[in-house]
Amino acid sequence: MLALTKPGATILGMSLDAGAYELDVHPSWEDTTSIRRKLNLTIAADGSVTACTPAYACVSDGEGGYTLALASANISGSLTDSDGTAVQYSFVDVMVDDDGQSNTGENGYESFVTWADVNDLGAFSLYLDAGTDGAARNYQLAAFPSWSDTTHQRTLVTVEVSGDPAAVTNCTKVTSGDCISSGNLAVSLSKGNYFGTIKSSTGDNLSNALVMLLDGSGDVITDSLTNSNGVFYLNISDGDINDNSCTSNDVCDLKVQPASLAIGSAVDQDTTFQLGTEITTGQTAKDLGSKTLTAAS
Repeated sequence: MLALTKPGATILGMSLDAGAYELDVHPSWEDTTSIRRKLNLTIAADGSVTACTPAYACVSDGEGGYTLALASANISGSLTDSDGTAVQYSFVDVMVDDDGQSNTGENGYESFVTWADVNDLGAFSLYLDAGTDGAARNYQLAAFPSWSDTTHQRTLVTVEVSGDPAAVTNCTKVTSGDCISSGNLAVSLSKGNYFGTIKSSTGDNLSNALVMLLDGSGDVITDSLTNSNGVFYLNISDGDINDNSCTSNDVCDLKVQPASLAIGSAVDQDTTFQLGTEITTGQTAKDLGSKTLTAAS
């Protein structure tokens, strides 16, 4: 029996078979200074814990209970939308370039490092290492909008961590602009640089439809959902446009998948729209117009 405790209370108990385990302990949403910690446990046949590492994070009470210490963050940040409103209950992914190849992963960052939860105040915390002897090491962070936000897009920033102790020393938004203030990350989500309206075959604006930009092979380049007014936003980088030859006539298409109705079959079917040469580089707010789906047969 393993019991995780705090003074005066048991906050978690579990029964585990004999073996080796990895325990992932997370802070509460309100905690903006701690980050989750991974612990390695060894359980004996009688259910007792025979090993818990790292030892400094596992303090035994001698009766089967342990007080576990969360890790401390060296990077704090805030996440807002384009209007400056805090993004609530979202997350930030962290990637690093381990293979030194610019053509692997996204923008050359192919190895997943960790993630951070974003709380109700839009705050998040991370621990990221600097390079050898405090040399600068770069990471790519992907900040996500909340699930209910259909206007903003996943937004990438590049973060430099250096020094001993390690600390963030630079942050650049991939699209444009700095994202560091007084040593803390200040990340703002981007709206899509392309937008439009999706209508049902009935003529009504269609909410919660999946809108996908497809390359010439039918693979998804990026996607989004329509909001309650049928409006969608897509963030299409110049790199994606050039890499997929979207500026050529009818190479990249827009495919729309309507949300299934709760009762009965959908009134619309998946519909693909040829975009001709509507996709061009250097756009900040291009209107793709209104698209009406084909009625289900």
